[in-house]
Amino acid sequence: PCLRDESALADLIVVNRQLEACPVPDMRALAGDLVVKGRTPVLAVPEDLVRLDLDRALIAWDGSASSGAAVRAAVPLLRHAQQVTIIAIGDESDRLPAEAAAAYLSRYDIHAEIDHVALAGEKVGDALFARVS
Repeated sequence: PCLRDESALADLIVVNRQLEACPVPDMRALAGDLVVKGRTPVLAVPEDLVRLDLDRALIAWDGSASSGAAVRAAVPLLRHAQQVTIIAIGDESDRLPAEAAAAYLSRYDIHAEIDHVALAGEKVGDALFARVS
């Protein structure tokens, strides 16, 4: 919660993706919390990253105002990605659909694929990590 609160005026949150080597802090839970509850783009990087090449970018989308804010803030970074995927987890029936986010990005010449994922009782963060691992 402290990191999420302190990120209110951040352009980007960069977290280490070291998930198994050190149990404290739980980086999987931390990154998941930032993605699901934050309003700032999150870049999860491997522990041994030396240089950032944006082959692929993933947008976790739930149709909320926070998702929209993160997508808008990430446009400059997304322009450098070779491939962009919007992953919509759970029910979007009462929120802005992932297709609206894709249409928004297309105005910036960012052509995103959409991947709809139904929840099967697991937490959103766990479903997201299972999809990208």
